[in-house]
Amino acid sequence: MSAFSFELDTKSFFFNIENDNDKGHTATVATVLKQGNSVNPVLKKFQENTSNISLNCSGLIDQCTKNSKSIVRIDNILVFDKIYLNGKKLETDSEFCVYLKEEIDPSRVQYGRIKLHYPTSLYYHNFQYSIDNREIITKISNELHDYAFLISKIELFDEPGKINFITTLIGEPGIPYSKVFLNYKGDASKKFNQVFNEIADNYEIEAPKMREIGIPGLDSIDPSTYSFAYNYCKEVAILQLLSALEKENISEVQNHQNIYPYDICDLELNENGEKRYYIVAFTTTNQEYFYLSLAKSDFLYDFKDVASLVLVRNVLSSDPTINKYSWDEMNTMQKDLEVIKYKR
Repeated sequence: MSAFSFELDTKSFFFNIENDNDKGHTATVATVLKQGNSVNPVLKKFQENTSNISLNCSGLIDQCTKNSKSIVRIDNILVFDKIYLNGKKLETDSEFCVYLKEEIDPSRVQYGRIKLHYPTSLYYHNFQYSIDNREIITKISNELHDYAFLISKIELFDEPGKINFITTLIGEPGIPYSKVFLNYKGDASKKFNQVFNEIADNYEIEAPKMREIGIPGLDSIDPSTYSFAYNYCKEVAILQLLSALEKENISEVQNHQNIYPYDICDLELNENGEKRYYIVAFTTTNQEYFYLSLAKSDFLYDFKDVASLVLVRNVLSSDPTINKYSWDEMNTMQKDLEVIKYKR
């Protein structure tokens, strides 16, 4: 059992995202726990956590304050040597370090602010500690096949020195920053439409049934309205799948359609203590077919032990059929190659 878990700021700890902005946008690697009269209740838990180490370790204190632009105090340092990723032990000889930093210059507007810091660059070795935050992140990235991800939550435990990193996949390796985040200050993510050529492939199959049944808010289904109709059906398919998962007592389901709808997978969930990934497809008909981009096919291969494609058939009916396919099962299906990319 975890002693407590804590959600990190959305833009604070992301990786494998390429900056495509005129100005740099980097992870903040910190989350505010106290700002003015606003105090996160978890602050006390971090202060009391049994992983505390002595604040007399001057070399480590120097590493924690070297990038500070004002007068600060390190209130607490937590070092973890038992590293877990989504509940599974991560084999590493390195340790991970987080710390609380308080602004103590009364002349500055940030006076009294306390942040939880977890810088990727933090490195400190001596006879007692082997702290290398970057090495831990590299190993996490390797486990996630270098897909774009953020560490969305951390769990700390009653067992000293144990931490669990809970990740969220947010796109293909090297996805542009502007496709993930809004370019303004604040904790926000941006919704994007599906790539149209992936939608348009099934127009001739799906549009007739959509017209027959009807799509709320649309008087007609044609190429100009098909994107709206497609997204409506996709949302219905996901809601039907979520309902089925709820009946199976599946917990901790993240719906990427609500957060990162352009992402390569649609749902992340915890099933029997293990992270699982679902790509969701649908058809308004009873046909057992689906289109899959090369990127999504590669994703299912990379995560073939924990990823599945879920097809919701008769999605607009009162009695849809839900089928789940593993990578191995998909390889037994007939495949038609419909798009070829040419380049020099």
